[in-house]
Amino acid sequence: MCGGASLSDTLEDCYQRAGTDYGSSLKYPPTKNLDKWGVLSELEETNPLFFNWTKVWVPYCDGGLHQGTRNREISYKDKSLYFRGTNNTLETLRYLNESVKFFSAETIVVTGVSAGGAATFLWSNYIYEQSLRKNVISIPDSGVFINEFVNPFTGRKEMIESSLAIKKLINTEIGIPLTECQRDYPDLSECFSAGHLPKYLKNPFFLVESQYDLYDVRVALGLNCTPAVNPSTMDSCNDSEIAAIESYRKATLQVFQNFTSQRQDVGIWAPSCIQHGFIDVGAYNNDAYRVPTVTGLTIVDAIRNFLANPVSNGNINIDAVAWPNNFRCSGHSFNLLRTK
Repeated sequence: MCGGASLSDTLEDCYQRAGTDYGSSLKYPPTKNLDKWGVLSELEETNPLFFNWTKVWVPYCDGGLHQGTRNREISYKDKSLYFRGTNNTLETLRYLNESVKFFSAETIVVTGVSAGGAATFLWSNYIYEQSLRKNVISIPDSGVFINEFVNPFTGRKEMIESSLAIKKLINTEIGIPLTECQRDYPDLSECFSAGHLPKYLKNPFFLVESQYDLYDVRVALGLNCTPAVNPSTMDSCNDSEIAAIESYRKATLQVFQNFTSQRQDVGIWAPSCIQHGFIDVGAYNNDAYRVPTVTGLTIVDAIRNFLANPVSNGNINIDAVAWPNNFRCSGHSFNLLRTK
């Protein structure tokens, strides 16, 4: 599993992260208890699908979506900044193959949240190509970023500006892992936007994504009216802010349409609750999170079905209602639903 957090798209941001766990592994503890981390848990009651699988957590400390490399460091203020995302990921995969025969596994599940979700899109082809059995399933969580979306308040494509900044920092000397996309889009910005990727991906994909991604609301739209809790609400948003959020939701639904119209081996679990990240928190195996609400599938149910048959029509689980009508994860249902 690829760890996630936000994107570093300026030298100042990289500088601020460099001394933290999101910019360096120097302070990582020798061990970490992941029993409450949903899909990584070794407790059967928490993680009935994968509790007894060999699991690997790849922390996110490069700031560039687990990819990109710059051969020489950049001096900024009093620090030297190093960009080695591709190097880190390739060495991790090499080590895993050497130590646990990773590429010989009967089944490989590639997953990640946020930046880790984006990395799942970018690295799955490479892992598929290296795997011996060609049985690779990818589950990106909250990794659908819509670069081409125009912020109605600023008239700018906020996400695309971040992706172009990444290219300038870390992708001028080396391309992205998803080389098939880079051939068609040499400026790379489209390759960081999931809606452009269905035709390039070589293995089955199961998307876990809110129709109202909390990170995207705050970054692509620049809004702070949705509190930074899971699940969140629009209770403090005005009419124009709600209209903008609904417009972004429409663009997200179009991404889902791109996948379902171009691929058979795709699954989607997309609730109409406002959240960023599901599989590494309590939402992963939680009856409050069902699509549709109350009677539908949990994330665990939906992934189980997908693993059994990646080309089934029953793998598309997209809420047909808008927020807050999936009421159990609407943010209106008391604190016991909070997952972070």
